[in-house]
Amino acid sequence: MKLSTLLWAFLLFNIVALGGSFLPWYALGIVAFFLGLFLFKKNYHAFFIPLVFCASLWMAYAFYFDYRANVSIAGIISALFNDTGKLPIYVITGLVIGLFGGIAGLSGNYLSKFMVDLIYKGIIKI
Repeated sequence: MKLSTLLWAFLLFNIVALGGSFLPWYALGIVAFFLGLFLFKKNYHAFFIPLVFCASLWMAYAFYFDYRANVSIAGIISALFNDTGKLPIYVITGLVIGLFGGIAGLSGNYLSKFMVDLIYKGIIKI
């Protein structure tokens, strides 16, 4: 893995960590979309890096806020599913948010490639 990929991953993690603390959950997808639009050049980087970071950050937030709460929402949801435990609830919600971030990053990447193709063909002039 190249150093530039690790730097972009570090940048994504910092932006998502700072934005996730005071912005709504869909801000993770917006950040992943713009990073896929401007920074990631390969499809698998644009999908997997936001997926991993959004999922891991969301699981950490879910654990932290559930730990601080008086009533455990993960415990209540776990009771609905025959006491499966809190960890599967964190993992499932983290994977859902991770897929959202990964698809948003991939969408941005495809839009970037589409726009570059239109510029190359001369349809859009800069």
